[in-house]
Amino acid sequence: MELAQIKYFVAASRGLNFTRAATELNISQPALTKSIKNLEVELGAPLFIRERRRVFLTDFGHEMVVPMQNILEKTQAAEKVAHSFRLLKRKPIRLGMMSSISHKKIAKLMSSHSAKSRDSELEVTEMSWPDLQKALEADEIDLAIMNPAGLRMDDYTLRPLYSEKYMILLPKNHDLADFESLKLSQLSGHNYVDRLACEMRTKMLTVCEASGIELYAKFRSEREDWVQSMVAAGLGFAFIPEHAVLVENVIKRPISDAQLSRQIQIASMPGRKFSKVVQQFYRAATSYDWS
Repeated sequence: MELAQIKYFVAASRGLNFTRAATELNISQPALTKSIKNLEVELGAPLFIRERRRVFLTDFGHEMVVPMQNILEKTQAAEKVAHSFRLLKRKPIRLGMMSSISHKKIAKLMSSHSAKSRDSELEVTEMSWPDLQKALEADEIDLAIMNPAGLRMDDYTLRPLYSEKYMILLPKNHDLADFESLKLSQLSGHNYVDRLACEMRTKMLTVCEASGIELYAKFRSEREDWVQSMVAAGLGFAFIPEHAVLVENVIKRPISDAQLSRQIQIASMPGRKFSKVVQQFYRAATSYDWS
C-alpha cells in the first residue's frame, strides 16, 4: 500500500466524485481509478460501488476512511517536522535579554540587521540575569543584552550599546501629570507600583530612602507588562527606564533631583567562536546608531 494510493482514496471519499478528486490531485481520472483499483486488490475488498456516473462507499470503504485519514495526517505531520529540521540547519542567532530591556529598541536593531542579512534567523528569550549567565556558560544562547551594573562580570566580554535615564511613569490622569519634571519629594503619599524584576530596584529605593521618601507598594509584579498596565489603570506610579515603555495611556517624567541611569551592554563568552551569522549580528549591534 503506497502513500499515493491512500491520498487518492481519501480525496475520492470526500466528494464521492472521481473526476473532481482527480482535478484536485492534479492527475488524470484513469490514473486515479487504476490506483484505487490496485488498492482494493491489495486490501482484498472493494472500497467503492460504481453505478453509472454515481459512486458510493462500501461498508468496508466507510470503515477505512478514518484509518486512512489518520495515516495521511501523521505522514503530513512527519513531513512538516522534517521540513522544520531542514530549516533549522540554518541555526538561528540565540539572543538572551533581561526582561526590562526595551523591546522596541532591540526590534529596530533586528529589523535593520535583517534588511542587510536576509538569510539570518533570530530567536529571542527573556531571562533573569542568573538564567542568562547559566545559558551563556552552557552555550544555550550566543549573546545576552543586559545591564551589568552590580554584577560580577569578570568572566564575560562586554560591549556597550546605549545608555538611558530612569524616569517616573504615571497614568495620564495622575495628579502630577501637569509637571514637566518631578522631584522625588513630590512622590510622597502617592501609590507606588513596584517593578520587582528591575535590576536597579535596590539602588532606586536606596536613593529614595536617603531623600526621606517613604515608598510602599500596594501593587507589585516581576512582569514588565503587568507593572506598566497597572500604572496605566491608575493604580500608581513606577520608576522605569526611559526607553522601556510598552503600553498606552501613560506618561513619563524626568527626575529633577536625582540622576539615575543605566548602560545596556551586549555580553558574550570570551574565546567562544561565533558562527558567521552571530558575528554579523554582533557587529551590527555594536555599530548600530542607538540614538
